[in-house]
Parts: sequence; structure tokens; C-alpha cells
Amino acid sequence: MKAIFFLFFIPTILSAQEKLEIETILPQKWVEYSKSFEYEDYENLAKHFVYPTTLHYTKEPLIVNNKEELIKHYKYLRAHMQTGYKYSLLERYNVIQLSENMACIHAFYSRFNSKYERIYTGSGIYSYKKANGEWKMYALTAVE
Repeated sequence: MKAIFFLFFIPTILSAQEKLEIETILPQKWVEYSKSFEYEDYENLAKHFVYPTTLHYTKEPLIVNNKEELIKHYKYLRAHMQTGYKYSLLERYNVIQLSENMACIHAFYSRFNSKYERIYTGSGIYSYKKANGEWKMYALTAVE
């Protein structure tokens, strides 16, 4: 009877462990992505994505098909960021597991200038999927 009880609850235990891992990994991935943007490390930033990737900041989503297109887009974004932008901080977040290999993080963040003054507050939904055993972003949607 104990063996049957134990076997019945293994999937639940593993599922809870996977959920805990995702709730830890995705915020870390978001911070790494944000730091890459802050330091203008576009090569590292591109490593956080799979292609094609959908970026949805405006009325029309942008489909980015490869690393070169992504880097070009992020260089444009960085050049047109709020005046004085220095860095972003993750304020709070909610991780939603969609399946074993897909999840998203609804990130609430603030942008700051070099005087540590908040110059922008926003949020976005960053969608991830497992690709070759790693969590990679496949879509980003700004939330108004």
C-alpha cells in the first residue's frame, strides 16, 4: 500500500519542483536579459531568444526572424529610450506555467537614470519556451 501511495504522488512532487524551478529561473532570465540591454551587450541579449520572435510594443507586432534583426531592433530601441536611461529594475512579477515547456512572466519594472531617479514604470509579458533544455524568450508583449 505504501508503494502505491508513493508512486501515485511522485508526479505531483515533480510537478511542484518544476514549478518552483520555473518561478526561480524566469525572473533570473529576465534580469539577465535586462542587464544585457543596460550594458548594450547585444550579443548576450540575443542569446535570450529563439527565432522567430514576436515583439509587440505597438499596434502591429514585429516578427524578428534572426539574431541580426533582433540586435538591429534593440540598438534602435536603446537609442530611442527615455532621456537619461541608465538601468531597469524588476519591481514584481507573476510567473505562469503554461505547460512543461512553456511559461511566461508578467514583469513589472521601472527604469532609472544615473541619478537613481525613476523615469518610467511599465510592465510586459515575456513568453518563454524550452529550447535545447534552456528557457528562451519567443514573444514579448508590452502591457499598457
